[in-house]
Amino acid sequence: TASIVGISRNSFPECIHFQECNGCPLMEQDYPAQLQAKEKYLQSLFGRVVHVEPSTEMQFYRNKVELSFLNGKLGFRRKANFSESFSAHHCLLVSEQAQQVTQFLEKELNELSLGGKVRYVVFREGKRTAEFLVTLVSKTLEIEKEMEKIAHKLMGQFKVTGVVWLLNNTLSDTAQGTFVKVWGKSSVE
Repeated sequence: TASIVGISRNSFPECIHFQECNGCPLMEQDYPAQLQAKEKYLQSLFGRVVHVEPSTEMQFYRNKVELSFLNGKLGFRRKANFSESFSAHHCLLVSEQAQQVTQFLEKELNELSLGGKVRYVVFREGKRTAEFLVTLVSKTLEIEKEMEKIAHKLMGQFKVTGVVWLLNNTLSDTAQGTFVKVWGKSSVE
């Protein structure tokens, strides 16, 4: 199998989560080396030379992020232990709004005792439209009042344009499921 982790450098990135985070394995490399590693990985997948267009943004560029809610922590999975996540309060990949919503949701999910009931939170941002969508993936339907409360707070306090509630009560460990309810918009442009 191909690996996108390639050439490393001796200096570490600015990210305080780099040692524990599974979200950006190439950040330890300088940018030209990241592009080269991505091209090499894509070439191994497609069997032909692939050019990766350099980004104009080096940080805060992600428009979609999937966070796990495990052990009271809302964040990315740990490199060393995929069954744990850590609080990703200062992620260099996501916008300031996504970081604020992450902190709010971690606190709210814990206060409402939703550990083990809410599995994932997915953010989607329309970088050109400023739309912001939050998807909450739960494993039970018995938390409707709590989800309603969270949705209204997100839309009021954080100007979120839509909140989607999905149900995934299978053993599948994925941030997807069947639609339960939508508050506001169900997609971003």
